[in-house]
Amino acid sequence: MSAKIIAFVGPSLPGVRLRGVEVRGPARQGDVWRALEARPRAIALVDGVFEHVPSVWHHELRAALASGVAVFGGASMGALRAAELHTHGMIGVGQIFRWYRDGVLKDDGAVALLHGEEDVGWRPLTVPLVNVMHVAERLKLGSRLTKVAAKIFYQQRTWPAVWRAFGEDHEARRRELGEDLKALDARATLDAAVELVKSGAPKGPVSVPQVSSFVRRRRIADVHGVLPDSPEGTRRVLLAAWAQSLGLEPDPHAVRAWEAKLTLKDPAERLRAATLLALEERVLEAPERLLPDGPSKLEGAWLAQAVKMSKRP
Repeated sequence: MSAKIIAFVGPSLPGVRLRGVEVRGPARQGDVWRALEARPRAIALVDGVFEHVPSVWHHELRAALASGVAVFGGASMGALRAAELHTHGMIGVGQIFRWYRDGVLKDDGAVALLHGEEDVGWRPLTVPLVNVMHVAERLKLGSRLTKVAAKIFYQQRTWPAVWRAFGEDHEARRRELGEDLKALDARATLDAAVELVKSGAPKGPVSVPQVSSFVRRRRIADVHGVLPDSPEGTRRVLLAAWAQSLGLEPDPHAVRAWEAKLTLKDPAERLRAATLLALEERVLEAPERLLPDGPSKLEGAWLAQAVKMSKRP
């Protein structure tokens, strides 16, 4: 398969391997931004971490969509984010996604479970409430089983604990059923991403997400780490931001020319940088027109010469 799929999977489907899919562990904040550097065709979000580290951000998923990447979600964290972002183009898959989308489930904790780390293959150690709901439905045990299980803290919710609280032991019937709803939805999410790529459907349109300066800085820090200070770069973004505040539009030809020169991997980030550079050029074309009695190109050349001369020994 020529196109690339990056999937974030952990305890919902431990040890999964699929041809053409790069499987990474549960996603945390910054992981989807970093995945975009690999220029995937699709991203499948199944599992994600929470509580002890920041969770994968909605801004990251919207950035992927803005880069033309198909984003699928289901089973766990993916179902939550897809329910929140399906109106923005994220593709939700599976029963758990539908429960959240339709308001049947409102508590994020219904997908929570305790699991091992990567060294043990993200093995699940407790039972998520959504799996109890599925078993109650399939074995026709009514809503009481779910209500009883919901009172057990997710890090202590095991099937023996559930049956003890329920007062009846249906473990043999559950094992015979052999269904894990999270696993079913996780597999369906991966299959949906694979099918899209196999279909040869083109990437979606590329756009520049309109986000705050804080989000832009957070993305740069998560992807590139600490960068050396650049007064020249700061002047460029300030000039471009000033142009935007004045309502100026960049020359489309200049934007395309800059896109061809830049080596940024994510197409949306490349378009954003090209737009900023083209806006800077727009300001510098005739700076004296942008302010009453504004500075001119000649004054700029004079100042640059003064700085150059000040550096001589």
